[in-house]
Amino acid sequence: MARGNAPSDNSESPSGPETPSLPLIHIVDDDPLICKVLKAIVEAGGWRTAVHHSAEVFLAGHQDGCPGCVLLDMRMPGMNGLDCLRELKKRNSALPVVMVTGHADVELTVKAMKEGALDFFEKPVTAARVLEVVRHAVDLSLAEHGSCANRAKTERLLAALTPRERQVLQRICRGEINKAVARHLGISEKTVEVHRARVMSKLNAKSLADLIRIVQGDGPADPETPTIDTAKPDAKVLPLRTPPPR
Repeated sequence: MARGNAPSDNSESPSGPETPSLPLIHIVDDDPLICKVLKAIVEAGGWRTAVHHSAEVFLAGHQDGCPGCVLLDMRMPGMNGLDCLRELKKRNSALPVVMVTGHADVELTVKAMKEGALDFFEKPVTAARVLEVVRHAVDLSLAEHGSCANRAKTERLLAALTPRERQVLQRICRGEINKAVARHLGISEKTVEVHRARVMSKLNAKSLADLIRIVQGDGPADPETPTIDTAKPDAKVLPLRTPPPR
């Protein structure tokens, strides 16, 4: 498909359904005609779009603020798609990247997949293929976005606990009864009950199973995220980096 005349500006404001919470699909291609076709297909699928006519402009304004994906042309003047993909990887971007390629880009496509691209589709594009790939990418992005939000919420809840409450939480999630917790911490069983009630309240937990689920989250936590590993009773969890309890 022949390339159209380059537009006077290099980036366009997000458009599509007027719902900011909807996933945003970034279209990065220097060909205005390809951008127009992809934009129409994606918005017909119910998603918002943002068009960028160069990799440099896209990267300059890029933030992982909402779920979505990137439809990234392989060959563009200046920074090409592969280099743009590598830069996104350096920035730890969570957005799935789909490469848009030509028939002669087999070698580059293989390299892009090895660099972390989720999928690709060839020009001339078909609506069915574009929608299939975008739908898969958006599903992955929504799942990751929700997982990150849950981890952030858990970290905020844990940060509200006192050092002693963290110690009690650690013992409770190992399956220890109040009497055993009291013995290990050198406090009365009544005091353990008070701390336990406060922990349950602060973490909005209704039961022990609920408590463990909240603390563990929906997936593996980052190295700095406090976790509970019930399979390793001697593991150090919820590290205390605050002053000793009073």
